Amino acid sequence: LIRRYLGIPPWWVAVFFLPLTALMFGMVFYLSQKKEHLMAQGGKAEVYRVKKGEAGYEIAFGLGTRHGIQPGDRLILLNESGQPVGTAEVREASETDSVAITGLDCVVKPGYIVSLH
Repeated sequence: LIRRYLGIPPWWVAVFFLPLTALMFGMVFYLSQKKEHLMAQGGKAEVYRVKKGEAGYEIAFGLGTRHGIQPGDRLILLNESGQPVGTAEVREASETDSVAITGLDCVVKPGYIVSLH
């Protein structure tokens, strides 16, 4: 169809759009990193992993000891609307990431937010 209506080989169209696509992926990556950095400055982070265990849900998020998180800290868990849905207790903390656990009564999904305040 491209050759018929535009008179050019389809590979030229692909070659033209490849750098544009790479640029868009790069911009999305940069903006997501910027958002994560700004949220961390405000004491918040997005939950990126949820694993159901015997004691509750194990969640991982991008706040760590660099942000003042220590094992034993209690954090507020917020849903997509920003409404509190429970608390999470930090079990492990590295410099940039942490793992916490919530109760089984607190349903949590990736994309929820943990907050220090």
